Amino acid sequence: MISFLKNVSALFFTFLLCACLKIEKPNSISCDAEQSLDTKLKGVSSSNRFASDLMDGAYLKSKERAKSGIYAIKLTPQNPYGFTYQINNVKAGEHFKVSVWRHRSNSNGSLVVSAPNVNDLFIAQSISNGNLSGNWEELCFDFFVPSLANAQDIKVFAWSNDTVNPIFFDDLCIEYLSEKPPKITAPQFVFIDKRDNKKYSVVKIGKDWWMAENLNFALNASCRCYDDAPQNCTKYGRLYDFNAALKACPAGWRLPTDEDWKNLERSLGMKENELDKYGWRVLNETQKLMEFGSSGFKGYLTGTFDKKFYYLFVSSYYWTASQTNDSSAWCREISNRLTIGRFKDNKRMLFSVRCILNTNGN
Repeated sequence: MISFLKNVSALFFTFLLCACLKIEKPNSISCDAEQSLDTKLKGVSSSNRFASDLMDGAYLKSKERAKSGIYAIKLTPQNPYGFTYQINNVKAGEHFKVSVWRHRSNSNGSLVVSAPNVNDLFIAQSISNGNLSGNWEELCFDFFVPSLANAQDIKVFAWSNDTVNPIFFDDLCIEYLSEKPPKITAPQFVFIDKRDNKKYSVVKIGKDWWMAENLNFALNASCRCYDDAPQNCTKYGRLYDFNAALKACPAGWRLPTDEDWKNLERSLGMKENELDKYGWRVLNETQKLMEFGSSGFKGYLTGTFDKKFYYLFVSSYYWTASQTNDSSAWCREISNRLTIGRFKDNKRMLFSVRCILNTNGN
């Protein structure tokens, strides 16, 4: 009988170990909530990039639901954070991919990457990428560490914003994809604005040539540097009201229309049924437009002005040339959300400008 129990225990331990090992990927750390050490969950690491295989959340283990093994992490209004793992001393441009499975009984939960001391790194994904497994759906995205987060520690965690019901997460995985971002393969050149001799990187996205930097041309009093600090114009370009934005681009260039932006979004992979929607649209295009993104757009979170300056390192707003009425026009918002916002805003607000080359798509 004792021998039989030992065999059963050994088989059960092997089952738990395999449950965690089977989700391991090259250059990754993964955990399925089965194993713990004191108050920590114990994951499986296959890369020296992850100094520890421990993460917070063992006290959140629950047998009520599980994708693999017999446990998942149960998040509640009293305990809204779990599967918390810290990646130490990240480098600008490092490329990671994060994923977790969420039970489909409650979608009010996100997978988050943040740096506590860095304003422009808080990425939250609450929309499934479409991968399903029974009653579970996967949240997944990849990201590049921004320059402002260089040498900082970043955290990956599951988060619940539901104030009533529990949310279950399982099978967290963090992959280390590369130390440096990939080189931009799209055609590029440098443009010199003869009005003031400023230089701008230019990249081809889809069929159009876009400035890969925000415009910094001192047109008139309707454009300003963030906080009225000249060094911010040098770093982030100027902020323009709508009427100034229409006039700001140099000869041979123009302010892109709402349709031009849709063409850009289409080339990044946005689906046709999302393009015309108002507000935030589905898919992970924003990361492709950020500092180290694959498009070469090199977007920074440059803020806005409306009676005061705000949202530097939080969001960027870009005017389009498409008016909606006498007082508003279409714009785009890029932030640490994983989607691109399409909004109507008042023409008096000061937004960034990206110019597009007049080539008629050739």
